[in-house]
Amino acid sequence: MFGIDLILQFDLNVVVACALLPLVGYIFGFGIAKFVKQPNALARTISVETGCQNVQLCAVILRTGFPWCEIGIYFLIPLIYIGFQIMW
Repeated sequence: MFGIDLILQFDLNVVVACALLPLVGYIFGFGIAKFVKQPNALARTISVETGCQNVQLCAVILRTGFPWCEIGIYFLIPLIYIGFQIMW
């Protein structure tokens, strides 16, 4: 189950959140870095670090915060998230 078949298993709100979260992380990371007057190269690095760290955090929270029998298909959300992250 990959691609559109995976995405269709979830509510539209979940897919939209997975699509927008990396973009928002990139934009806010870059914006805050420029606000504190960082050079463009460093601002881009901060932007990528800010946008990319969320997928690992999501997987860790799912694995440690919930019993396996309750997670079910929601453990696949990081896959959707990382797909949109790569796209952005």
